[in-house]
Amino acid sequence: MTPAPDPPRKLLNGPFLGSAAVRAGIVTLARLRKPPWIRIFRDVYVHERVPITPWVRAAGASLLLPKGGVIGGRVAAWLYGANLLREDRSDPVDVVIPPGTYMRSRPGITVHSYRLADGEIRLVQRLPALRPLRIAFDLARDEPDLCEAVVIVDALARIGAHRHFAPSALLDYAARHPGVRGVSRLPEIVRLSDPLAESPMETRLRLLLVRGGLPPPISQYEIYNEDFLLIGRVDLAYPKIKLGIEYDGENHERRWLDDVDRQNRIFGAGWMLRRYTKAHVYHTPDLIVQEIGDLLRRAGALS
Repeated sequence: MTPAPDPPRKLLNGPFLGSAAVRAGIVTLARLRKPPWIRIFRDVYVHERVPITPWVRAAGASLLLPKGGVIGGRVAAWLYGANLLREDRSDPVDVVIPPGTYMRSRPGITVHSYRLADGEIRLVQRLPALRPLRIAFDLARDEPDLCEAVVIVDALARIGAHRHFAPSALLDYAARHPGVRGVSRLPEIVRLSDPLAESPMETRLRLLLVRGGLPPPISQYEIYNEDFLLIGRVDLAYPKIKLGIEYDGENHERRWLDDVDRQNRIFGAGWMLRRYTKAHVYHTPDLIVQEIGDLLRRAGALS
């Protein structure tokens, strides 16, 4: 049996259209149907050496876009650095195409058609994508869970100073799109949003307290000693009673020893500190609300 030739270098750099590669004589259709080629969408392939990352999936979908089409949804948010993807990264690539153009949804790609205003598109990692504000508008109003809708807005509003937007800007979008599905929910989502949160889990922890009837904590609060020197920053705080609250994700847990000195300085300044993990937030949320509520009541900050 004749061994398969080494693939051309250009096919090792990312996704490509199988039909175009066949027409150019780079690879045969029979070869495409076998290893080392992997089909990620209909007519879109990668070499098995290419990791199928969200960028590769977005780049593959972009090869199919008609003129004026862009990447949107959670995959576009990922391109900007806001990771809203499911843990198994099974989210389809959402694309938006202009009215009057044609592209069919297929497994792994969901097509939406609507007219975009000027300035709603930019190149991100060499791909055309919706801007963060438009992504937030589309995702938040379609997300049935209020907490997760706030997570979306918080994550997209904080992703870099030159792209940053105030969550209240979503209300301007709502005013320009009356009657669009889900816009009536945006005022409540905006009221609960806080782009100072540095991770989706921090947003979930904060909303757990607020929706549990407790006063809103201050996000990313800096603690200073009596000499006005910064001794630490906590994810959430009730400064009047010197109570700090932190979400401990995997990174926190790995740097536990590095946090000891900072934590001791915070304690030395007379602060209390409570730390919670993903398991606490998802499995014992009522206990978190009860514990923080008890601390607030003892300090006279909650009747």
